[in-house]
Amino acid sequence: MTDYQLKTLALAIIIQAVQDYHTGSKIQSDLAKAFLESPDLEFWATPLNVSAPIIRENLNRLSGKLHKMTHSERERLCVQSN
Repeated sequence: MTDYQLKTLALAIIIQAVQDYHTGSKIQSDLAKAFLESPDLEFWATPLNVSAPIIRENLNRLSGKLHKMTHSERERLCVQSN
């Protein structure tokens, strides 16, 4: 596996976990939360030269902002991101 492939895979895994955490079913969200709080996040963040604690901090900040949004605002945000 090339460095580029490893970085692409790591990024995809982290992005999927964040998406599942915010927009997945209850089970997906719980599994994503467990991943994001585990040492596995650090393993996948390392090839990207990203700090796992920074990801967690930003995730918590984003969660707070999303929680304050209305349902229609969250839906509009999800549509815009697709």
